[in-house]
Amino acid sequence: MITLPLLERSLREKTGLHEELSVNKPEFNRALMQIFPGLPNERTAQKFWKVFRHGLRRQAILKELPDLHFAGVRNDAPPLHTYGLSLLSRQ
Repeated sequence: MITLPLLERSLREKTGLHEELSVNKPEFNRALMQIFPGLPNERTAQKFWKVFRHGLRRQAILKELPDLHFAGVRNDAPPLHTYGLSLLSRQ
């Protein structure tokens, strides 16, 4: 959890954004792409940042976006079953 705030601080200083309210800027996304070369473009870098930073930092889960969904189990989810065996048991 500590790595995201440290990464954000580093990128803010590197890009000159310092204490600006939003990091939703092309220079921030380009700097993020340099650290994560698997991000193919600025739009993907921006989505990556929203999903991880906003989700993990605020709620300790990945943030879902309207066009990006994740599979997962939540507390209110029914038990998962396969071939008659329960993968999650509620006790």
